[in-house]
Amino acid sequence: MWQATIKLWKNQRGMTLIELMGVVVIIGIIVAIAIPLISSAVSKSRDKADEATIQTVYEAVQRYIIDNEATFGEDTDGASVNVSDLVANGYLQKAPVLQTGDNAGDDILTVVLASRADADAPWVLAATPFTYAP
Repeated sequence: MWQATIKLWKNQRGMTLIELMGVVVIIGIIVAIAIPLISSAVSKSRDKADEATIQTVYEAVQRYIIDNEATFGEDTDGASVNVSDLVANGYLQKAPVLQTGDNAGDDILTVVLASRADADAPWVLAATPFTYAP
């Protein structure tokens, strides 16, 4: 029994060069298809992360302005808030960092609110280096 198995193993030969080339080509095709798909998925996830970050900052600024209405008054058009103030007063745990764009990896420093005529989106949040309209 063992002798037959050993003899069978000894008689087996490796893959031919053509077979190896075929495997390499197939792997290359799979990689060529997978890389763009993975890249676009990563890009989309970074965009979604930035949208969530911007929404969080927007909500923190709204709470900050409501709590400090005496400072801003009723007209908050052009109101400027430093993100360091939001962090220091507990509205944010830490300064948000952008994932995309020219300033990826930078902290958001200042947020400015500007009023709009559109009732559905009454405010535009313009912060270094992006703009967000709800």
